[in-house]
Amino acid sequence: MKIAGRILLAAVPLAFVCVASGCGGGQGYKAAPVSGTVTIDGNPVAGIVVTFQPVGAGQTPGPGSTGKTDENGKFTLRFATQDRKPGAVVGKHRVSFATWMEEQGDVTPRGGGAKELVPRRYQGQAMEFEVKAGGTDKADFPLTSK
Repeated sequence: MKIAGRILLAAVPLAFVCVASGCGGGQGYKAAPVSGTVTIDGNPVAGIVVTFQPVGAGQTPGPGSTGKTDENGKFTLRFATQDRKPGAVVGKHRVSFATWMEEQGDVTPRGGGAKELVPRRYQGQAMEFEVKAGGTDKADFPLTSK
């Protein structure tokens, strides 16, 4: 599967941070299950990639996590590590959103006239979310287009 554009830009720093910090296999950080829903103007949206990047003082608190919304706007996070285990690091995160489409098995960024689903106000802007030790199925993000 080819990885292009923004996914490569997001994956390379995450992989570097993970390798540089020695994370992997769940060592050095606590993990919890995280899922939720992304809506835009109250409507669920498919094809949004949600990225959680843990924020810590000083050293790297662990790897980031990503999930892609389904037709109901629902996503479940998986670690951005080779094993792609479900979950996210317990603690504060910067959350970002990107639009992706799948064509013939390849994941590519939207472009070439395809409609960008993430409202401009959220592109390049991160929200904050705190993952609690017990995890959550209510990591909901009600985005607005105006």
